[in-house]
Amino acid sequence: MDVRDVNFNPNLGSPHVDEVIDGVVIIGVQVDGGFSVNLKSAKTMEELGLTQLQTTIFILKMVEQNCVKPMGVLFVVHIVITRIEYHIDYIVFKSLTSTLSYPILLGGPLLYHTKARNDWDKRTLTLGQHKSKVVLQMYPMQYHGGTQEEESKFTSNVENV
Repeated sequence: MDVRDVNFNPNLGSPHVDEVIDGVVIIGVQVDGGFSVNLKSAKTMEELGLTQLQTTIFILKMVEQNCVKPMGVLFVVHIVITRIEYHIDYIVFKSLTSTLSYPILLGGPLLYHTKARNDWDKRTLTLGQHKSKVVLQMYPMQYHGGTQEEESKFTSNVENV
Protein backbone atom coordinates (compact mmCIF):
# COMPACT_ATOMS: atom_id res chain seq x y z
CA MET A 1 0.00 0.00 0.00
CA ASP A 2 1.33 3.44 -0.96
CA VAL A 3 1.60 6.02 1.86
CA ARG A 4 1.73 9.81 1.34
CA ASP A 5 1.96 12.61 3.86
CA VAL A 6 -0.03 15.68 2.72
CA ASN A 7 0.28 17.64 5.96
CA PHE A 8 2.19 20.57 4.36
CA ASN A 9 0.75 23.55 6.23
CA PRO A 10 -1.55 22.31 8.97
CA ASN A 11 -4.05 24.42 10.84
CA LEU A 12 -3.17 23.72 14.49
CA GLY A 13 -6.80 24.06 15.51
CA SER A 14 -8.20 21.44 13.14
CA PRO A 15 -8.05 17.69 13.58
CA HIS A 16 -6.33 15.52 10.99
CA VAL A 17 -7.21 12.02 9.80
CA ASP A 18 -5.55 9.42 7.64
CA GLU A 19 -7.60 8.72 4.53
CA VAL A 20 -7.38 5.81 2.09
CA ILE A 21 -8.31 6.36 -1.56
CA ASP A 22 -7.80 3.51 -4.05
CA GLY A 23 -5.34 1.76 -1.75
CA VAL A 24 -3.25 4.89 -1.13
CA VAL A 25 -2.97 5.96 2.52
CA ILE A 26 -2.93 9.75 2.79
CA ILE A 27 -1.59 10.88 6.17
CA GLY A 28 -2.64 14.12 7.84
CA VAL A 29 -5.74 15.16 5.89
CA GLN A 30 -7.22 18.23 7.56
CA VAL A 31 -10.85 18.13 8.74
CA ASP A 32 -12.45 21.58 8.94
CA GLY A 33 -16.17 22.03 9.51
CA GLY A 34 -15.86 25.66 8.45
CA PHE A 35 -15.66 24.52 4.82
CA SER A 36 -18.95 23.78 3.11
CA VAL A 37 -17.27 21.43 0.61
CA ASN A 38 -14.61 18.72 0.51
CA LEU A 39 -11.61 19.98 -1.46
CA LYS A 40 -8.94 18.20 -3.43
CA SER A 41 -6.20 19.88 -5.42
CA ALA A 42 -5.76 19.04 -9.10
CA LYS A 43 -2.24 17.81 -8.36
CA THR A 44 -3.51 15.39 -5.70
CA MET A 45 -6.29 14.20 -8.03
CA GLU A 46 -3.74 13.48 -10.75
CA GLU A 47 -1.34 11.75 -8.35
CA LEU A 48 -4.15 9.46 -7.18
CA GLY A 49 -5.19 8.69 -10.76
CA LEU A 50 -8.75 9.94 -10.31
CA THR A 51 -10.19 10.72 -13.73
CA GLN A 52 -13.98 11.07 -13.47
CA LEU A 53 -13.94 14.88 -13.18
CA GLN A 54 -17.21 16.61 -14.11
CA THR A 55 -17.43 20.33 -14.88
CA THR A 56 -19.10 22.82 -12.56
CA ILE A 57 -20.21 26.44 -12.85
CA PHE A 58 -19.66 27.83 -9.34
CA ILE A 59 -16.78 29.84 -7.84
CA LEU A 60 -15.13 29.13 -4.44
CA LYS A 61 -13.88 31.82 -2.08
CA MET A 62 -10.86 30.33 -0.34
CA VAL A 63 -9.55 30.99 3.17
CA GLU A 64 -7.00 33.42 1.71
CA GLN A 65 -10.00 35.36 0.29
CA ASN A 66 -9.02 34.66 -3.31
CA CYS A 67 -11.69 33.34 -5.66
CA VAL A 68 -11.05 30.06 -7.44
CA LYS A 69 -13.00 28.53 -10.30
CA PRO A 70 -12.96 24.80 -9.59
CA MET A 71 -11.80 22.51 -12.36
CA GLY A 72 -14.80 20.33 -11.56
CA VAL A 73 -16.31 17.82 -9.17
CA LEU A 74 -15.33 14.23 -8.42
CA PHE A 75 -18.61 12.58 -7.48
CA VAL A 76 -18.93 9.58 -5.14
CA VAL A 77 -15.26 8.99 -4.36
CA HIS A 78 -14.79 5.85 -2.25
CA ILE A 79 -12.67 6.66 0.81
CA VAL A 80 -11.84 4.89 4.07
CA ILE A 81 -11.23 6.72 7.35
CA THR A 82 -10.47 4.64 10.45
CA ARG A 83 -11.68 1.45 8.75
CA ILE A 84 -15.06 3.02 7.90
CA GLU A 85 -16.05 3.43 4.24
CA TYR A 86 -17.63 6.60 2.89
CA HIS A 87 -18.63 7.86 -0.53
CA ILE A 88 -18.09 11.61 -0.76
CA ASP A 89 -17.80 14.30 -3.43
CA TYR A 90 -14.70 16.47 -3.87
CA ILE A 91 -14.45 19.89 -5.46
CA VAL A 92 -11.20 19.92 -7.46
CA PHE A 93 -9.31 23.20 -7.67
CA LYS A 94 -6.10 24.50 -9.15
CA SER A 95 -4.55 27.37 -7.21
CA LEU A 96 -0.87 27.78 -6.43
CA THR A 97 -1.31 29.05 -2.87
CA SER A 98 -4.19 26.77 -1.94
CA THR A 99 -2.61 23.68 -3.48
CA LEU A 100 0.32 24.01 -1.08
CA SER A 101 -1.90 24.62 1.95
CA TYR A 102 -4.70 22.15 1.31
CA PRO A 103 -3.92 19.25 -1.03
CA ILE A 104 -7.01 17.62 0.51
CA LEU A 105 -9.45 19.17 2.95
CA LEU A 106 -12.46 17.38 4.38
CA GLY A 107 -15.24 19.81 5.20
CA GLY A 108 -18.85 19.88 6.30
CA PRO A 109 -20.13 17.18 3.91
CA LEU A 110 -17.82 14.59 5.49
CA LEU A 111 -18.87 15.69 8.98
CA TYR A 112 -22.51 15.28 7.96
CA HIS A 113 -21.95 11.77 6.53
CA THR A 114 -20.04 10.66 9.64
CA LYS A 115 -22.65 12.13 12.00
CA ALA A 116 -19.80 14.06 13.64
CA ARG A 117 -20.14 15.60 17.08
CA ASN A 118 -18.01 18.29 18.74
CA ASP A 119 -17.32 18.22 22.46
CA TRP A 120 -15.99 21.71 23.16
CA ASP A 121 -15.24 20.93 26.82
CA LYS A 122 -13.06 17.95 25.93
CA ARG A 123 -11.82 19.57 22.70
CA THR A 124 -12.69 16.48 20.67
CA LEU A 125 -14.43 15.69 17.40
CA THR A 126 -16.19 12.31 17.19
CA LEU A 127 -16.72 10.77 13.75
CA GLY A 128 -19.23 7.93 13.48
CA GLN A 129 -21.31 6.33 16.19
CA HIS A 130 -21.29 3.37 18.59
CA LYS A 131 -18.69 0.69 17.79
CA SER A 132 -17.55 2.40 14.59
CA LYS A 133 -16.69 5.78 16.08
CA VAL A 134 -13.33 7.51 16.31
CA VAL A 135 -12.55 10.42 18.63
CA LEU A 136 -10.07 13.04 17.36
CA GLN A 137 -8.30 15.74 19.36
CA MET A 138 -9.48 19.10 17.98
CA TYR A 139 -6.80 21.30 19.46
CA PRO A 140 -3.32 20.13 20.42
CA MET A 141 -2.52 21.04 24.01
CA GLN A 142 0.37 23.33 23.03
CA TYR A 143 -2.08 25.31 20.86
CA HIS A 144 -4.12 26.34 23.91
CA GLY A 145 -1.57 26.10 26.67
CA GLY A 146 1.32 28.13 25.26
CA THR A 147 3.05 30.70 27.41
CA GLN A 148 3.12 34.42 26.85
CA GLU A 149 6.33 36.13 25.78
CA GLU A 150 8.06 38.09 28.55
CA GLU A 151 8.10 41.34 26.55
CA SER A 152 4.45 41.06 25.50
CA LYS A 153 2.24 44.13 26.07
CA PHE A 154 -0.70 41.88 26.99
CA THR A 155 -1.35 41.06 30.63
CA SER A 156 -3.94 39.44 32.84
CA ASN A 157 -3.19 41.90 35.63
CA VAL A 158 -6.25 44.15 36.00
CA GLU A 159 -4.20 46.98 37.59
CA ASN A 160 -2.11 47.39 34.41
CA VAL A 161 -5.09 47.69 32.09
